[in-house]
Parts: sequence; C-alpha cells; structure tokens
Amino acid sequence: MTKVPPSFPPEHLLKAGQSFAVPEEKDGFIYFHVYQELMRSLRLKASLRIKALPEKVPFTGEERQLIMNLLKKWGKRKKPLFPKELLDHTPLLEKAMDVQLLAEWLEYASDGRTITAKYLTIGPEGLIWLQNHKELEEEALEEWNRFWFEEFNRLAKHQGLSGVYDDLFRIAMEQKEIIPVTSPRMQAKEKLFFQFLIHLLQMHQNGQTLFDWKEIGSKGTGMASASSSFLRLSSSQLFKRISLMDSKDSG
Repeated sequence: MTKVPPSFPPEHLLKAGQSFAVPEEKDGFIYFHVYQELMRSLRLKASLRIKALPEKVPFTGEERQLIMNLLKKWGKRKKPLFPKELLDHTPLLEKAMDVQLLAEWLEYASDGRTITAKYLTIGPEGLIWLQNHKELEEEALEEWNRFWFEEFNRLAKHQGLSGVYDDLFRIAMEQKEIIPVTSPRMQAKEKLFFQFLIHLLQMHQNGQTLFDWKEIGSKGTGMASASSSFLRLSSSQLFKRISLMDSKDSG
C-alpha cells in the first residue's frame, strides 16, 4: 500500500462524532472510511478515496500552474470539499487524482453503500506540495526581511541629512511596523510601498532631488523595468514627477 504523509487523511474533514477507520485497499484505490458513532453502533457515512499506486502522468506548465493555484486556494479553506460536477477542467482534475494531488470524498446514504455525492479535495501529494510551498514562502519572507530591513538600518545612519529625508524615513519606519501586522492578502502591497520609500531614501541620500517616476525602481535595483511595479501604488497618472526638496528650499 502506498505511503501517505502523517497529515493524511486530514481530521478537519470530519464532523463531530466521526472518525477514520484503518485504510482499506480495493480495486486499485485506497479507502479511508469515515464512521459516525451512534448510540449502539457505528455507521459508514463517507470515504476518502485515493489511487493506490500513483501514476507518472506528465503535466504541461499551464496544467501544473492551474493545479497549484487550485491547491493554494483550497488550502485556505477549513473544509475543502467541492462538488465534482461544478468544477472546471475535469480531465485535468482526473490527472491530478491519478498522481494523488487530489482525492475523492464519497458520501453514502443511510444503508452505507449507496453513494449520494462525490466531492474533490486535497490529496496526500497535494498536502505535501502545500507544506513545501509554505516553507518556501517562509524562506522568501525571511530573505525579503533581511534584505530590505538591512537597507533600512543602513539608511537610518543618514538621518539629519535634510528635513525631507527625515520625514521620508519616519514614514518608512511606520510602514515597517505595519507590514508584520497586515493580513497576508494585503501584505504584498504594503511591502511594495515600503520598497518604494526605501528607493526614495536611496536617491535622496545620493543627492538626487528631482527625478522621473520611472527612475525610482531602476535606480535602486539596477533594472530598467523595476519601476513599473510601483504604478500600482498610484490611483491616477497625475504625478509623473516627484521632487524631493530640502526643507530649507521648501521654505
């Protein structure tokens, strides 16, 4: 029988009073039967079914991306159970079941035999992928924090350069405190704004007080295309040029 990760089958799919039985292999599938504890007996309520021997099925880059996006979306749900007939890309989902990325959830009538509904959920290989993806995200976050916060600390040494510089640094410091307490869904935009402020500080520290919008990212990263990402921070195209002026000049 194929080995599955310790996190499979996932207990959060169960309702109160339900439990998984020892897995059973039958007709090329492994069944994790779900029993409901009654007053004097147990009743078969559902089964989580996966392929017994995962096949080696080739996926195109587009297919793999679709499945990965689906797993990330489903991984955020408390009970990721979705009716098969309502899902798109049916042939692709069948391929994903062949390699245990997805699994089937079968529900039974009171006789414990008649299937009344079929759902798709995350399979054992899908859970492994999600765990690996989470670890990679955490590593990327640590690397982002190291790089940008180190640059922030370096720029802190230049406080007093000008009133404008100090104002920008204060805003960047507030933004730095906002990022960790922001929801994951909104964190990317908050981090982008922090990077934007760091680039402004870098340019001002280097003596450039007048520049085109498109220079902001390219000056900081050395890549001509870097500034295009900052366009998301502006709701209009009114401010194409930004002037950083010393407090003595603004007076």
